[in-house]
Formats: sequence, structure tokens, C-alpha cells
Amino acid sequence: SLNPSEFTAAQLAAASLEGQQAALRALNEGALRTYQGDLRRYEEPLRLIHGWYGNESALPAPITDDPMTVPDETDDLSLTSPLEMVSTTVLTSLPAVDFDGTYVQAGWAGEETIYFDVYARYCRMCHTQQDQLSNNFDSHDEFVNAASRLTSFVFEQGVMPAARLTLDRFWVDFSGGSTPAAELLRDHLNANGASIASDLIPGRPVAVIQAVPTTVTAVDVAGELVATTINLDGTSSLFADTFSWSLTSDCGSVPTILGATSPQASFIADTSPCEYSPTLDIDSGLLSSQAIATVTTNRVPVISDLTVDLSVAGYTPGDTFVDMDVLAEIASEDDGDGSLTLVINDPTFGLAINANVTDQGNGVARIVFDALPGTMDSFQYQVQDLNGSTAVANKMVSVTITAIAPTLTTMTGTLTESSVTLEWTVPAGFDADNYRVFRDGPTPDGSFTEIGTTTSLSFPDSMLASNSDYDYRVDAELGTETSQSGTLRVSTITGAPTGLMLTGETATSISLNWTAGAGTSPSGYTIYADNSVVGTTVGAGSTTFTDTSLDQNTTYLYEVTQTVSGTESARSTSLMSTTDAAPPSSLSASPVTNTSDQISLAWLAPAGGTTPSSYNIYRAGVFIQNTASLSFTDTSLSSNTTFSYQVGSVGTNGESTRASTSATTNLSLSDVITSSGLTSATTNPGLYTSGCLTSLCHFGDSDATLRFRFELSCTTDDFDLGDCSTSMTGIGISSSFRSLLQLWIAAGAP
Repeated sequence: SLNPSEFTAAQLAAASLEGQQAALRALNEGALRTYQGDLRRYEEPLRLIHGWYGNESALPAPITDDPMTVPDETDDLSLTSPLEMVSTTVLTSLPAVDFDGTYVQAGWAGEETIYFDVYARYCRMCHTQQDQLSNNFDSHDEFVNAASRLTSFVFEQGVMPAARLTLDRFWVDFSGGSTPAAELLRDHLNANGASIASDLIPGRPVAVIQAVPTTVTAVDVAGELVATTINLDGTSSLFADTFSWSLTSDCGSVPTILGATSPQASFIADTSPCEYSPTLDIDSGLLSSQAIATVTTNRVPVISDLTVDLSVAGYTPGDTFVDMDVLAEIASEDDGDGSLTLVINDPTFGLAINANVTDQGNGVARIVFDALPGTMDSFQYQVQDLNGSTAVANKMVSVTITAIAPTLTTMTGTLTESSVTLEWTVPAGFDADNYRVFRDGPTPDGSFTEIGTTTSLSFPDSMLASNSDYDYRVDAELGTETSQSGTLRVSTITGAPTGLMLTGETATSISLNWTAGAGTSPSGYTIYADNSVVGTTVGAGSTTFTDTSLDQNTTYLYEVTQTVSGTESARSTSLMSTTDAAPPSSLSASPVTNTSDQISLAWLAPAGGTTPSSYNIYRAGVFIQNTASLSFTDTSLSSNTTFSYQVGSVGTNGESTRASTSATTNLSLSDVITSSGLTSATTNPGLYTSGCLTSLCHFGDSDATLRFRFELSCTTDDFDLGDCSTSMTGIGISSSFRSLLQLWIAAGAP
């Protein structure tokens, strides 16, 4: 301690805080200048020093955290410090006032006791300058939130405080009181949620276990748990001289521990479900410590997305629900540890609620729907095994119920000039309450009138006018639900076939279908294309025809007549149809001369018909270009590589079938060098030592540039560099490289 009698009053005054205020302020200003290189990292010590001199108001407010974002902005080193807006003069200058050691950093307001007795004295000097801002403890919250790290570094390892003298004083009474700083810190952290034992001090053994893995769920193809090695690591334990491992479980399985007295050990987990408890006991000779880890084995169920099979579910058209035995559908999957329970409509499992689905028990789910409109519905499901384990992810069950509506036609042979019998089909098993028949005509205008009701699948109508058109519709009724058929046009126009329609087309053919006209059954039909006869059929039922040998991508106008007693009827309503485009002809592909990365394609337009509007080009089946021309060059390809191409014509009906070809790009110089084996300075000194590709000559030249220079500047056949430009005179070239150049040129490469 200081003996004042040994010093003069002047000496004492000079050495006092009051006598050194100016020097201390100059020292702190010097410290401020050292922090100018990284204001974001050193923002807190800058604010601290200014705070000692009551100068906080000279600095802008610090960055604050947005609670809606992650991570904490106050700890984000990448953000720009608000101090960047302040001049260096302001940042490095302090007002001419005395140092105030009672200043408390803003983040520590209200926690002055722990701030001065522990943090400011033992931690602040180092931590306030940390490059990890989450460790600079600029607030009390940040300090106490680091309780687990403080426990490890301070009370277990004894490596903090880092300075030896500070560390020694930390554990003893330093301020004349009765409680060391270590105990103040322990009590404060415990009061803020930590659990630091009262006897935990550096040097006391601390057992630490790391178990890998801690959870085992893998199963083999038979659904059995895969026996898994659990590695136990106790090397992170502190102050241990001896290690002793033991093992218990809640399933009766107690495997042998390998390395039971070593820092690292292992055992095999082979039973599920099970909770294994590996225990590590360590001893320092005087004290001991124990740690217990937990390793669980748990076979989890396996489930998959499902689609309801209506035949298995027993669905009959007209039903308003279908039951699906979900557990039966996944019976071939793994059921985890024991029998399964189906879970649906439960948000606690992350399942969306579907009000159309109910749990019928025993793994059966019921989907309800309206009978006639049908449905396309789905629901999520999950399963639990006996020990409550669930599958890794929720899965989906989907169901499709086709809408039920009559399909309306005319009964064969019933159409006359004044009558027709309608008939319709419905899905097998469907039984409607009634069918209501509606008619619109003799001049259809969309106004349907009900003409009768029946429970059968046919209905005769004998109130028709000749030479007229009628539209019919049938509605099926089931309970309160109704579904409509499509509209059927019926013509009583004497003799003219009806319903002429296209049934298919190719690049060279068009196929047609029609219905016999009213009246006596015809003996045959005549087919017209563009007002010319293109074919006939024989018999009343021969109502199909295919027109062949047509031009590609060409539109034709078709009409049909029928012949009765040798008399040809009027023509049917006309039908216009277009053939498909044909693929291009004479497709060829070849490498582009003097390149090693280009292939040129050429083709001819398909013969006959209308020229396609454009062509789609594909490389190996992948679309690369559409063009209206008859050629295309593919670029930026790999050298010495074969590529396949396909080209399709684009016509009125879309793209044609595709023509195919292939070609191989030319060799590059590097390909020839590699294939010839001339790839080193030893085998090709003229190339690599003093020749073409050195850094002083053709190192940056392209293949095409090299060839140009070889052919036009070095005129002799043997490529003797002595015949080249004056800058090349006297430069030798090996016979190997001469052969290489000749091979390259002969290969047609660039």
C-alpha cells in the first residue's frame, strides 16, 4: 500500500487522478484514434470512452434490433455503423472535462452493481472490443443470455477472466467486502435463470458426453430396426484422470460397451422402441463427476400418397359416400413399433381439415359427396404406432368420382320424317328416380320444352315435322339432384345424312363418320371433297370413310349424300378439315468447315400441300430453335462430339412428326494434341518450349487463327517455320509437331 510520508505533497498531487486528468484524457483520445479503422466493430468502446466524458450526445443513436427479423441487428457486423456519419474530429476528440468512472453503458442501466463489481472490473476491457458483437456484452441482457458460455469458461474450465492477475482476484475478496466477484456472478446468473452449482469451481471434474447418433429410426426391408453403432465421446470432459462407462435402458436391452474405461466408447442399439441411458463417471483422484446421455430407438411408420380404388371401396354410381380402409392400403408398408391408428382432420398433427371426410374407426375414412356431380377431393392423413410415433411426413388420399349424366343418342333405325326414338346410357349400376325428356324445335332457338318423363333408358317421339331440325336433352333426377345430358341434334330433312364429323387425320389422310338421314334406309353413300367425288360406301350402316393420298397441311371441304332406290339425296352439312403437316425431307447435318464447335443443318420443305409456316429444331430431343428458313447452324458445341438432331414442320394442326439426323463436330487442336500423345515439352519441344503456344507467340490464338497463319504465312507443305514471317525465322520445330500440324489440317479441323 502507499506510504504518503515517503512523498512530497507535490509528488502526491502530480500522481493523483486529479493531477493526471489532462494526461488521461489525452491517452483516451489516443485510444479513440486507434479505433477508426473498423467503426462497426469498435462502436461500443468508442461510445464507452465518450461516455466517461459526458459526451454521449455527440454521437448518433446506436442500431436497434427489429424483433420481427433474425438475426439481432445489434450483433450484425455487416451493417454500417451510425458512427460513419460522424467526422473523425468529433470521434477522436473529448471535451475538456474530468474522467467520470461512474458512467454506465446504456445497455446496463439499472444493473449498476453487477456492472461495476463484476463486468467492468473483470470482463469489459476484452469483451467490449470483441469482433463477434454477440460477445461484446454491450447490454445486461446479452451478458445474462450468455450464461451457458459463462458457466463453461468461468466456473468449469477456469479460462476466464483471461488475465492471470485478474483471474486470481476474481476468486477472492478484492474490494474489502465479504463476497468474491465469482460468487456475485454466480448468484446473479442463477437469479436470472441459470443453475450453477455452489461448489462448481475450476479444477473440479465435469463429465461431458456426446452421443452420435442420439436417435435411430432406420429399418431394413423387413421393417426391423437396423442395428446401429452408437459412438460415445467423453473427450470434452474437464479435469478427468479416469473414465468409466455404464449403460441402462427402459426396454431390457443392455448391450456391451466397447471401451468402457476409455474416453471414447461405443455400443450397438438393436431394440425398438427403447431409451438407452449411457452414463459416464470421471474421477480426478480427489473429486468425481457424472453425466448421463439419452439415445432413443424408434421405428417410425411408413406411409404413402393413396388414390381410392372405387372397385375395392365398393362404390356404386349414385352413392353419396365412399369408404376407404386406409390402413389396409398401407399394410405392405412398415407399421413402426406396433399396430397403427389412423389420424385425420387433426391440426395438432399439421393436418388440414376436410369437412367432407370423417373417421369411421378401425382405419376407415369416409368421403361424402353429391351423387350426380361427382367429386375430385383429397385429404391429408397420418398414422401413429403403439408408442405414439408418426410417419416422417403427412400424406394425401385422393378420390375421383365421375359426374353422372345420360349420354344421349338415337335408337338405330328409328329416325323417320316424323318420328324418332331416343335412347341414352348411364354408368352401370346407376338407377335414377326419373328421366325428363326435353325438345327444342322444329327451329332450335335454345328454348327447350319438356315432352315426357320415364324411368326407362329410351323415349319415342312421334310428333316431328318433316324437313326440320330438333334438339333433345335428357335430365336424370336422383332425390333433389339433377344432371343434364348433352344436346343431341336430330334432322328429319329427307335423305340428307346428318352428323358429319372428323374422326382422325394424318399428313396424308382424313377419316370421317356420319349418321344416315331420315327416311328409308339407304343403299350406300357418296363422299365429296372440294366438290369432287372421292369415294363411296355400300350399305346403310357403312357410315365411315377415310380419304387417303392427300397433300400435307392442306384444308379440304367434305360433304356426304345417301342413295335410296337409285336416287342421290341432297348433300349433308359440309365439314372442313386440314391434314397434318409432314416432316421436312432430305434433312442433313455436317460440321462447319474451319470450326470445331458448329454443325450446320439443312432440309427441304415437305412436298405437296401448303408449305409449313416454320420448323422446330431439337438437339437430342430438346427444343433449341424455331425458324422459317430451311437451314440452321448450331454453335458453341463441344469439339469432336456427335450430336443428334430432330426437325419438325409446323402446320395448321401444330407440329408434324420429326425427321432425324446426326453429325460430329470437327477436332480442335487440343483434340489432336491429346490423341497424338504430343502433350508434353519432352515429346513436342517445338510446341511447348520455343514454338507456337508459348506466352510470347500464339498462346492466346483461337484454332481458326492458328490454321490461317499456318496455311497462308507458312507456305511450304512441311510447315518449316523457316519459311514463315521474319519474326519466326530461325525458330525450330520438331518433326513430331510438324506431323501434328499436317494431321490437324488433314482432319478438316479449323
